[in-house]
Amino acid sequence: MRNILIHTVLILCFTSVFAQKNENDFTIRLRQQNEIEYEASLIEASKQTMLGNYNDAMSLYMKCLSLYPQSSAAMYEMARIFYINKDINASVELMTKVVSLSPKNVWYNLFYFQLLKQKKQFDKAETVMKNIIKLAPDNDLNYYELA
Repeated sequence: MRNILIHTVLILCFTSVFAQKNENDFTIRLRQQNEIEYEASLIEASKQTMLGNYNDAMSLYMKCLSLYPQSSAAMYEMARIFYINKDINASVELMTKVVSLSPKNVWYNLFYFQLLKQKKQFDKAETVMKNIIKLAPDNDLNYYELA
């Protein structure tokens, strides 16, 4: 009787461990599939942007955001497309989020700075340029822009 009880407990433990492992394997495979789909969509969107197919590119960038909502790269590229299409307000709005997600990316900050300068939001632009100077203190042009 005691042996049956011990065997039953062991079987339940092993079954539980295998069930958790299978669930983790499924989650990992799903995440990997999403990453592959995200990267493929991002590459195709970049290609469509280079070809000037902005509507197709925008759809693909939106797909990237559905797979990875915190994708600063996709948002940055969308902001650039908005800028090309003369929608500076949408571009500034997206770049505000992009810079908050990736505050140490100098290129994102420089584009955001240029947008703010164009919209004559000099107080915000000054703050962004000070951040850029902290990130790249050796670039003398940044000090000129701040002045």
